Amino acid sequence: FNSDTMKDFQEQFKSEVSYGSDQFLAYKLWKRQSGVCLYSGEAIPPEIILGNETQIDHILPFSRFLDDSQNNKALVFTEQNQRKGNRTPYEWLGSALIN
Repeated sequence: FNSDTMKDFQEQFKSEVSYGSDQFLAYKLWKRQSGVCLYSGEAIPPEIILGNETQIDHILPFSRFLDDSQNNKALVFTEQNQRKGNRTPYEWLGSALIN
């Protein structure tokens, strides 16, 4: 998966990165999420995934759950991540979904 994804990254961005870089992780998360922000449901254009408009978020806050695995990370719009803060998605959106 990583070698094909790395080739895709290099073709998309005409850039070299290491496998452990945040840029490569952002791209892998973007692909895993089918290019969609998990919090807003909106498409994330590929040209912004390496900029300030997106962030890699710990879905379950790291400070509370100590899970730094890729399975606990998502690429999301910065604005959505700031709104979520140090809450779980359920804590952030749950009450709105119930009412």
